[in-house]
Parts: sequence; structure tokens; C-alpha cells
Amino acid sequence: MQFPREGTMQALTERSSAVMELTVTWQSCETIHEEHYYADEVNMWRDIFPAALREKLLGCRVGDQVSSSWPASEILGGTPAPCLTLPLRQWQPPAGHPAAAAPLCGRYYPKGFLRGVAGVYPQTLAPMRVVAVDAERFTVDLAHPLQGASLDFTVRLVDFSPRSKERGGRCSDWLLEALDNGPGMQALRVGVPLSFDRQRAFLRGDPGNDRQFYEAPRMVSHIDSQASSHLAAVVGRFLKPGAGVLDLMAGFDSHLPAGHGSEVTGLGMNGEEMKANRELADNVVHDLNSDPVLPFSDRSFDAVLCNLSVEYLIRPEEVLRETARVLRPDGFLLVSFSNRWFPPKVTRLWTELHEFERMGLVLHYCRPYFMDLRTISLRNWPRPSTDRHFPKMLISDPLYVVVGRRRIVPDRHKK
Repeated sequence: MQFPREGTMQALTERSSAVMELTVTWQSCETIHEEHYYADEVNMWRDIFPAALREKLLGCRVGDQVSSSWPASEILGGTPAPCLTLPLRQWQPPAGHPAAAAPLCGRYYPKGFLRGVAGVYPQTLAPMRVVAVDAERFTVDLAHPLQGASLDFTVRLVDFSPRSKERGGRCSDWLLEALDNGPGMQALRVGVPLSFDRQRAFLRGDPGNDRQFYEAPRMVSHIDSQASSHLAAVVGRFLKPGAGVLDLMAGFDSHLPAGHGSEVTGLGMNGEEMKANRELADNVVHDLNSDPVLPFSDRSFDAVLCNLSVEYLIRPEEVLRETARVLRPDGFLLVSFSNRWFPPKVTRLWTELHEFERMGLVLHYCRPYFMDLRTISLRNWPRPSTDRHFPKMLISDPLYVVVGRRRIVPDRHKK
């Protein structure tokens, strides 16, 4: 199909090829969730949008954004899958899979772990959640992790251009793509405790002395520059000017927004890396796996940042309890991570979880000590062409963030 030439378009039309940023906001169990997804090469003539949203998008200019809300069922389609209670003999993960031999309550697994269920095959990767386990049976929820949620969508038009020809090709459902492969898996479910085997959860490939492992400085970036820019922007949303900040497990880059105006103290394993970090006004070398007690007084900081390191903690609940202690009232904790790490030192549990499920694990750690919890994901942005992994890797590192405000604990000494 040939479209007439338009010249330079001032507004989005059905003849446009567009770049958009999609944001989905939803809530669960005292937590707000944001999923940010980059949609490139959107074909306004061919690709799928709900009619009401398409109507709002057509006529938009660069920088405009539109919003709509739907129940998740209207976007996901189909009939919600049921919960199934099955005998344990029908739980058959593939040989050598890192998942536990028996199902654990609250955890997600591929549906292909089931045997004897209609429409489910060993190759089926769609997630299911174990919601109950006893000595003989287990119950799984086969529904999409977002089933039952109310979804608020915002779409921002980043750029667009005219298309001169239409050659056919793949048809994309962009809202469905933004909800695919993870969103919803981070939500903690009332009455379904998150379970893991504490005997093996925090084992590591290299259980040896951490001080020796981190003795040599590693002046490397743990995420690409696009993901680092995202992280700085997220931190900037919560950081107040003049705040006292603890950069926990610090290295040579704190991923702070330009002009943040904060007084930043770093606590990490390598003094040379922290000395090279221009954001740090002070630094302390301290091994949290050996001693999770933070060497600071109560209520010393307005914010604690734990960027790209939580996966190495073998006593994470103790460390996060300590972060609440050193935070001032209304102080916040921000924990971020991506999908790469130092293999010898990452904990076993971390490697067994889906990327979105890891946010749920961090929420599990945070809930006793933090409130107003929020998760943020950013996915599918293009990798910068200057990155050392480009063009072998075309997509930027995903970013996952959990933020919470210190719980207000009544002072028992006050009358």
C-alpha cells in the first residue's frame, strides 16, 4: 500500500511511525506499582490500541501525553484461568532446574512444571503462582499476575515521522507487550506468605572472605548509561535538596541526578572506588555480610540508597532493619537493581527468581520497617550506541526499583 506524501507532519496520524513511552500504574496490598515501557516503531495504521486510546493519540504532537484506564481483563482478554489443587506427583520441574524439588508457597514458576494439566506442556513458560502447599497437595493460580487489577495507562509521544510505504509485517499490541513477561509478579498477596528455603537461599558460589574478593577496585559501570540516567531520574523524584544521604554498598558511581545538592556518605567494600566517587563527601569501609549493624547513630540520614547491590546481601532483613534505624522520620529507602551481577557473590535465591519477582522479595524485606511502598520498572529502551556491549545487545539494561518511607514508630518514652 502506498500513502500520499505528507511532508513534515505536525500531528500524529494513521500514516505515522511513532516512538512512545508507556506507563502503567496499578495498586496491590498497600503498594503502588509503575511499569514504564519504551515502544519503538509504532505503526499507527497497523498496530493495536483500544479504540478510545487510538482516538486520543491521533492528533497528538511530540511531548503530548494521553491517559486511559481499564480493568486488566479488558487488555489481557480471554477467560481468567482457575486455581487448581493437584497432588504433589504432578509437580515435575525439569531435571537440574535450580527451583526447589517441591513447590514453595508464594513463589512463581513456569506452568510447564505441571504434568497432566490440559493445555500445559513442558515448554509452557507462562507463570503460575503457588498459593498453598501441604504434605500431599499444592494449589496454583494460573491467572495472569495482573488479573483483577485496575490499570491506569499513560502514553507519551516521544517522536514520529511519516511513512511513505506500507509493506505489511508484524502487528504489535503495545499495551499487551507492556504487561508481558513480569508485571504483576512483584505483588505480595494477602494470605499467601512468600516462602524460601533459608538453608540454601543465601548460599553463594564463592562463600569466601568478601574483603578479599572486593580488595581490588573495579571501576566499572554495572548498568549502561541509559539505565543509569533512568536511575538518577528516579532518585531525583524522591530526593529533597540538602538531604543527608547514605549510599549503601557504594562504589565509584552513586547514580545521583545533577545538581542534587545533598550531603552524601558512602559505605562500601573498597575505599579506592569510593574515593573516586565525586558525589561522596565521606566514606566508610564496612562489610555488611560480616556485620549488618550500620556504624551510624539513630536518625542520621534523610535517605538511604542501595543501588545495584542488594543481591549480594546474605543478611538482607537485618541490613534493611538497620537502614530504618538510621533514617530520620519521613526518611526513605530506595533499592535498585538490574539483571546482571558478579556471579561468585550473588545469592542463590536471587538467581532463582524472575526479575519482577525480585521486586516482590525486596518488598518482603521492607514491609516490617517501611510504608508507602512503591515499585518502578523501566524496560525496552534502546541501548546507547556508545555502550561497549552494542550492537551485540540492542536493548538497554532493565531497571527495577523499590522505594519505601520509614514507618513511624510511636516513642514509648513520650507521654
